[in-house]
Amino acid sequence: MTVVRYGAINARLVTRARTFGQDMVRWYANEGRDSPSRACSGVWGAESDPVRQGQGKAGECSVAQYYGLDPLRAVKWTIGTADDGADITLPRGARLDVKTTESWKKYFIWPKSINHLYQQKKFDFLVGVSIDEHDWRWCFIDGYLTKQQFLERRKIADGVVGKGLAPDTWFVFKTELQDALELERLL
Repeated sequence: MTVVRYGAINARLVTRARTFGQDMVRWYANEGRDSPSRACSGVWGAESDPVRQGQGKAGECSVAQYYGLDPLRAVKWTIGTADDGADITLPRGARLDVKTTESWKKYFIWPKSINHLYQQKKFDFLVGVSIDEHDWRWCFIDGYLTKQQFLERRKIADGVVGKGLAPDTWFVFKTELQDALELERLL
């Protein structure tokens, strides 16, 4: 079972993440309308949801801070440029893909709209973050899995398994993630 680690961020980073979310949605609506990343944004409308975009960035900031990095440098803040799969690269080269969800959600997911990209994405570890939907300063590092572990352990939502998830979404329960402190020891 995962031991949750706190990765609280300050109000300045929350503001920066919110602004990023708004800017990203604006970009998708205009010059990014035909971008490959918009085509992979899924059935839930992430490309038009500044909250989801901003929460994802806040989660990345919390992970950067948790591992002792400056979020303003370690997190990618560029609008309109898709990453190669890694949101954060740690000093020794480990590449982290951070997935952020509201704290009340029990699943750690890989969106079905990008299942076909899983193997080509360049990351070593998936890191789960739960965020307080009312106060983004409170982020909780749920844990991690290696790229291979997630692939081996994933379940596939079908309407019964993974109830509430879009069919074909890959997921594990957040409780299946390994303690983030263990990842810190590996690096």
